[in-house]
Amino acid sequence: MVVIYLVTSGEYSDYSVDGAFSSEKLANQFIKIAGGSIEPWEMDERRRDRNCPHWYATLDLKTGGISAGSASSYSEIADPNTRVGYVKYYDYSCIAHPEGHINAQSYISQKHANKLCVEKRQEILRTGILTTTEKEV
Repeated sequence: MVVIYLVTSGEYSDYSVDGAFSSEKLANQFIKIAGGSIEPWEMDERRRDRNCPHWYATLDLKTGGISAGSASSYSEIADPNTRVGYVKYYDYSCIAHPEGHINAQSYISQKHANKLCVEKRQEILRTGILTTTEKEV
């Protein structure tokens, strides 16, 4: 088994592979200069990642109303052990959500995506409104 060490940065659409190294030591030297994180990969081995369905939910911060995405419409390559894609809070106003909104992605179920939104709203209401435009959890 031959392992290479990928240095990566970013998430989702910003994700990139910044370097591939033959040893973890070389990858760490690169990270000290350029930043990033290390992902070990076995050469010529198929990853366990698979096409995973996922569910979206958007919660209106003021009303608590939830609109949901459909699992039949969404899937992506992901580790089957991943439970939460993301939970994000947006405090800027738009026509649909003038007081802000929360988006969540779940690999478990629509009910789980909805629950992630509700839990984040409860946290915001308990602690006060966040001041950043986008906050990832």
